Amino acid sequence: MAENEPKAEQQPLTASQRAFKDASGEIKDLVKRVLQEERKVIHMKKRSEIHATILEHVKRAIQ
Repeated sequence: MAENEPKAEQQPLTASQRAFKDASGEIKDLVKRVLQEERKVIHMKKRSEIHATILEHVKRAIQ
């Protein structure tokens, strides 16, 4: 099957997926960076530490 052909049983997008799809490039980039950071440390840190890292990404993006 070619990459651009629709899948036979394609699931509808979730609300989060729709919001990401409709977001601007800047927002998509921010979300991707935050998720990459979280994946690197999710097994090593407490949730509060992960949230602090996410907050720092957001602060940098809006300054």
